[in-house]
Amino acid sequence: MILVRPFWGAARFVRVLSIAFISLVIGVVLWGGWRIVPKAQPAAKPATAAEIAAEVSKILPKSNGGAATTTMTKTAHSAQPEVSLIFKDSPSLTPERKRRITDAINSFYLYLKSLGFPVENEMPPIGVSPCKTQMMSGIFPGTIYQRQIYLPKDSLDDTNAIRKVYASYVFRLLFGTFGSANLGPDAGKDETTAALFEVYYTSSLANRNLDRSDWQGHKWMEALWDIRQKKGRDFADRAMYYTYKTWDPKPVPGDFESKFWTRFLAGVWVIDNNGASVEAVGSILAQHHISQTQ
Repeated sequence: MILVRPFWGAARFVRVLSIAFISLVIGVVLWGGWRIVPKAQPAAKPATAAEIAAEVSKILPKSNGGAATTTMTKTAHSAQPEVSLIFKDSPSLTPERKRRITDAINSFYLYLKSLGFPVENEMPPIGVSPCKTQMMSGIFPGTIYQRQIYLPKDSLDDTNAIRKVYASYVFRLLFGTFGSANLGPDAGKDETTAALFEVYYTSSLANRNLDRSDWQGHKWMEALWDIRQKKGRDFADRAMYYTYKTWDPKPVPGDFESKFWTRFLAGVWVIDNNGASVEAVGSILAQHHISQTQ
């Protein structure tokens, strides 16, 4: 006898086929997941300083316009000086010396400019003196190219000496003792004043007293440096600046000491409040035996 179970057999077949299909799908999913999930990797070694630096160097050119230097380095070595210098032909003025001289004068120029002094960004042609002293000459009236500045031959590698020559030129122009056709009876006093400004500001920028000679302004330089030490660089720098701003070229009775005492205290009064600074400065000057009447 043949038994026919059409519905039961078909249903069982469908269930078996469904189970097989589901198993196949699960297998595919598991296989795909195994391909997607990364295999366990050994722990990476910490990056060394050299490796980090190498990676940083790859990034810097993209963020710095192709330059591989930092901002500080670029500023220090690539900034164009604001002063315009002309060097005379001299075997002593090598390219490296020209660069150092330019740096020394440019930094001093920026320093004086920041204080308010009306410094020019051009200088007369610079040469080398045949002796150990600086030399300056010029035709007045005339252009800046008709003036000459000669650096001491033994000071070409001395930054402070170069700055003193520059300051000598600047302050003699400002006080009218270089190139002025109308030198008055106080010309000698004003020449000493210009020299005092030269020594003071060169020393202030170097942060040490560079005055080592015995000259008419030596006692005042010692007093100014004492004021700077006790009242601060900013105070002394500004007091000297306003001494220049309040300077009156008209003759003053007495010697240089008396004239500068009057002018310097006028400069101090500009920044003084209720006389406190004037009193303190007067006390320091008295300790150095400086008064209005000598």
